[in-house]
Amino acid sequence: MRSRMGSRVHRFLSALASLVTTGALISCVASPEQELFQSFPSDPGGLSVSPTETIVLFVSTEAVPVEQAMESRTTVAGIKDSKAVAQALVAGFEAARGGAGSAPGSASIHVADAEITAACVAGRTEPEAATGIVHLVVDVTRPACAALLQERRVRYVGLIGGAAIKSTEDESGAGMGSIAFGWETSHTFWIGTHLLDAGAGAIVCSRSQSVDASTSGSVGIILFIPMVLHWGIDAAEYWRAAAWRTGFDAGGCFLQREP
Repeated sequence: MRSRMGSRVHRFLSALASLVTTGALISCVASPEQELFQSFPSDPGGLSVSPTETIVLFVSTEAVPVEQAMESRTTVAGIKDSKAVAQALVAGFEAARGGAGSAPGSASIHVADAEITAACVAGRTEPEAATGIVHLVVDVTRPACAALLQERRVRYVGLIGGAAIKSTEDESGAGMGSIAFGWETSHTFWIGTHLLDAGAGAIVCSRSQSVDASTSGSVGIILFIPMVLHWGIDAAEYWRAAAWRTGFDAGGCFLQREP
């Protein structure tokens, strides 16, 4: 651990030293790279849905802290833009459903509105141990909920939750005429979904995926010249990337099993 930390501090000091002639604030923002999902979607779930049926999505924006790692500060945040996450998940879902082996036809997919949310949501689940994701509890047996689901021809209920887990380690060091304080942060954006049968309320398929990223920064003084370097991420894009990946994987729930 100490040698790794020392090498990071050395990198910080070297980077700062390269800017000593001018003094600067350097900031870069990274976005997720496009990935090929050759191993997704996962095993076919064999579910079916007709073009006249609907899937309604309930998005939870809650997440709670998970167990904190040694020598790091860990924070957990829930989904901030539920609309963007839902749109990305649906886009991934439709991309998977458009491939070979998918069930014929496409279903209408909607995010739950205020009326159906009030009628169907009965609470929150316990947080997932690994991610801290908290899902909404949908009770399809409530008379008002059951009536709305039937009226809107809802075949499946999708429960979506997410968590951005951020772990930060601090670093510091000094050299000839210089001193630096730095930090390195790892980010994991999780999206998980459960599909419920709208009639019975049982979970018929579950999928989750994640996207990783890292950020770092340093503040230093070299020969009395202040230097700041910061590498950040576009968090909104990482949320969407994780949601698309989960939606694509969830499309596997509707891929038909080979005879």
